[in-house]
Amino acid sequence: MSMQTNHMSFSKKKSDLLLIGEALVDIFIDNQNQKHLLFGGSPANICINTKQLGLNPRLCSSIGKDSYGNLLLSKLESYHIDTSLVHRCSGKTSSVMVNQTEDSPVPTFYRGCDFNIELTDSLIESVKSTKILHFSYWPLTKEPSKSTVLTLIDIAKKNNTLISFDPNIHKDIINDDSITEKDLISVLKKVDIIKPSLDDLARLFGLDATLDVYMDKLESLDINLIMMTLGKNGVYVSHNKKRKHYPTYVKKVIDSTGAGDAFWSGFYGGYLNQYSIEDSVMLAQITSGFALKQIGAIIDLPHIDHLAELL
Repeated sequence: MSMQTNHMSFSKKKSDLLLIGEALVDIFIDNQNQKHLLFGGSPANICINTKQLGLNPRLCSSIGKDSYGNLLLSKLESYHIDTSLVHRCSGKTSSVMVNQTEDSPVPTFYRGCDFNIELTDSLIESVKSTKILHFSYWPLTKEPSKSTVLTLIDIAKKNNTLISFDPNIHKDIINDDSITEKDLISVLKKVDIIKPSLDDLARLFGLDATLDVYMDKLESLDINLIMMTLGKNGVYVSHNKKRKHYPTYVKKVIDSTGAGDAFWSGFYGGYLNQYSIEDSVMLAQITSGFALKQIGAIIDLPHIDHLAELL
């Protein structure tokens, strides 16, 4: 099933995006060594960003019944996000400590109950009725979320739901429950869209390779759309195995936290409004540029129609 064919079947789907994975608190340390508690977690960030762009996203996550969990839920509700698939458990809400940086952030993880995502009838129906299923690497590292996501991937395949994977791989969240390298490759063969950074690729394949070697490896898995983000060097895209480099337009970087999530958001904003892949990638770069000019992952975004005026 091609991405173009999926555009034709999208009208039958009730929601634009189902995002599965971590919602957490970013403990952000700025350049003056001041601590800030910020909304975080890649799928949760994308959910809020795409809602601002005018899409209809849903978030499936697990947070604690604690003050951090209250903070996250309040933030989601302030953006009128559907939180019916956000589970609250008795454990602690996960958090990540990051320092302000122009480069890729180096996080310290304080993992709580983010992995308590269980398979339910409502979650299964949500996958069937969404246009795109997006999941991060986090839920693949611990049960029961690992089995839940693996099952939902197969359900998505059977129901013409596109599958997007954010391979935000960090060795510090890997444990005995985590998906094996062999099984992860099997998952990648089912994925339609992937957005790895160079750090992700080095961790994924266990080597330091050239861009084209990495792209060869991903293309061999028949992933329809590969968006390899290169930081200040832009993004290297393979669509149907045709490659193109897009330079960055950002001249000044204040903090890189959340730039990748903003990229995903801008891409979805374009693609789900039937913009071309090229224009969707350019919208992704514009949105990412907004994130690079501020502190924290949540940014103020206009509706996609106004964002597209910047193309």
